[in-house]
Amino acid sequence: MAMMNWSIDNQRVLIWTSAISAHGQAADIVLGQSDMNTNTRNSGGISDTSLSNPYDVAATGSKLLVADNLNGRINIWNTIPTAHNTAADVVYGQIDHSKAGFQGEMTAKSLNQPVSVSTDGTKLFVADTTNGRVKIWNTIPTSAGPNVAADIAIGQTNLVATLPVGLASTRLNYPNAAVSNGTKLLVVDSVNSRVFIYNTIPTASNTAADLVLGQPTLSVNTINNGGLSASSLSLPRSIAISGTKLIVADTSNNRVLIWNSIPTANNTAADVVLGQPDMTSSTLNNGGVSAATLFLPRGVAVLGSKLVVADTNNSRVLIWNSICYIWTIKCDSSIQQHFWIEWVDRAGSESRHHS
Repeated sequence: MAMMNWSIDNQRVLIWTSAISAHGQAADIVLGQSDMNTNTRNSGGISDTSLSNPYDVAATGSKLLVADNLNGRINIWNTIPTAHNTAADVVYGQIDHSKAGFQGEMTAKSLNQPVSVSTDGTKLFVADTTNGRVKIWNTIPTSAGPNVAADIAIGQTNLVATLPVGLASTRLNYPNAAVSNGTKLLVVDSVNSRVFIYNTIPTASNTAADLVLGQPTLSVNTINNGGLSASSLSLPRSIAISGTKLIVADTSNNRVLIWNSIPTANNTAADVVLGQPDMTSSTLNNGGVSAATLFLPRGVAVLGSKLVVADTNNSRVLIWNSICYIWTIKCDSSIQQHFWIEWVDRAGSESRHHS
């Protein structure tokens, strides 16, 4: 079992080759840097080993995927690296690993500051955030070669459209995460303070969402609509699925919400809150910094029965040894690292979380 953590400011991805068992446990492997003591952006120049604001990681089977945000690309390692500074095998978003940034044209191959990458084991989902869309590839290539075009765009009418942000059930405003359980697709539409649920993974561009969380209808975007409650959201940033459970980082409300089953109706209330004593509070570090408080959590992930939360502005990652069924359970351990975390089961399972 291995654990990945990416540090945006340090321009690197850290890998622990065994599960965390103590506070402050040192990482074993670093990507994006030649050693553990450097943090240069695109160290050594833009290449298949460099990173610039790595924003998210995902894994499936033996593969590691990294959203290399400011380089405008997704890097893929066909096997999880076992040595420092290992070169990626495949790149999406650029014609090759020597190119970086948005190339100025919206296409099926381009990316503009992607902040999220995930997979259900077959399909690849990328939040192409600045382009206001989520891109879907129906398969994940394993060999280097020409930049592979996506098959579907959600949030735009097609793969070359550049429509401005909007409120319709087919539009997105700064999407921050997209995850699937192999049947449904869920998208965090962050600036619209909502989560879209697609009851089936879209097979065509411009597909409308079926349901919305955080808003009473699919055409509004009020922060904490109707007042702070178990059904409201304020700039959510991350999402995870664990069996039937849905977990959302409700970032600006300084909390994590858990639904015990994936909702089937608009604006369904969450069942559990972490980081607050009740569903109508949103104070950062409510009651003082502790194992039960949060300050702008920006990532959630699941490993087996464990829940992992990136408590971003407290510069720590919190771990619950079981996913909570009741409110305000304290975490069991913490890791003093910045930003988000991804747990990877080498046996083949994948857990999602996601600044």
